[in-house]
Amino acid sequence: MDSNFPKISVVVPSFNQGEYIEDTILSVLDQDYPDFELIIIDGGSTDSTIDVIRKYEDRLAYWISEPDCGQSDAINKGAERATGEIIGWLNSDDLYYEGALRAMGNAFIDNHTAVLIYGAGAKIDVSKEILKIIPAKPYNFKKINRVLYFLQPSMMFRLRDFIRVGGLDENLHYVMDWDLVLKLAAIGEIVPISAPIGMLRRHAGAKTIGPQWQAAVEAGMVARKHNGYLDINYLSYKVRTIVGSWDNAICNKLLRPIVDTVFERWARKYGCLVKIWPDINEQVQNCASQKPL
Repeated sequence: MDSNFPKISVVVPSFNQGEYIEDTILSVLDQDYPDFELIIIDGGSTDSTIDVIRKYEDRLAYWISEPDCGQSDAINKGAERATGEIIGWLNSDDLYYEGALRAMGNAFIDNHTAVLIYGAGAKIDVSKEILKIIPAKPYNFKKINRVLYFLQPSMMFRLRDFIRVGGLDENLHYVMDWDLVLKLAAIGEIVPISAPIGMLRRHAGAKTIGPQWQAAVEAGMVARKHNGYLDINYLSYKVRTIVGSWDNAICNKLLRPIVDTVFERWARKYGCLVKIWPDINEQVQNCASQKPL
C-alpha cells in the first residue's frame, strides 16, 4: 500500500537560524512516510547552521550553502533539485507536525485534481509552545484573493504545477506564498484538509515579526497584479502611501483615522493584508529598490 504514496520533496531555505534548524530538520526526517526527500538551500550562514546540517547530510537528498538572492530564490533552487510529485517548503525555524507528510500524501491520493492542499496548523514560540491554533477553514476564492488565511508551512502543491506557474516570484520576499497560491488558484483546485500540518515559529529574529511596510508594498503590488487597480489591498496601500507622506497634525489626527475606519469596514467580510502605515524613511529606501511586479 505504501508504494501508492506520491513522493514528497521538502525544501528548507535557510540563513543563520542555527538555533532552530535542527528542530526543523528532525521534524522532516522523523516523519512516518515511505517516500520523501529533504533538500536544504542555505544562503551562506555564518552561525552554527552548517555544523547542524552536516550532522544529517547523509540523510539529505541535497544541500548547499552559498550566497543567494533571498528566500524565494532559495526555494526555487530547491525545487529545481526536487524529484517528488508533491513539494512544499519549510522555513528553517518552522516545524511539521508528526504525521504531516502521511496526511498530505493521503490527501493528494484522494484529490487527483488538486493543485494545492492545505491543512491546519499553529503558531508556536521559541520553546515550541503553541501560541495560536490555525484551523483549516473551508476554501473561499473571494477571501483568498484578499488575504492568505492559512499558514504557509501547512500547504503543499504538485511540483508540475509549481513549475507551470513559474515558481516563486523572486522579487518578493514577504508575500511570495500568497502570490503563489493566487497563481495556483487560477489553474486548478485548492483543497483543505482538517489534519494539522505545519507550525510557524514566532521569535525576535523571524522575518515577519512586527508590522513592516515592505510587506505592505509587496501585498499591494501582488493584489494589483492579480485583481486590478480597484482591489482593496492595492487601494489601501496606495492611499496610505499618499496620506502617509503628509507628515502634519491634520494628517495624523484626522486623515489617518478616517482611512483606517474606511478600509476596516470595507475589509470586514473578507479581510485585508495592508493595514499599516509607512515609515517615511523606510518607504523611501524600499521604494527606491523595489522592482516593478
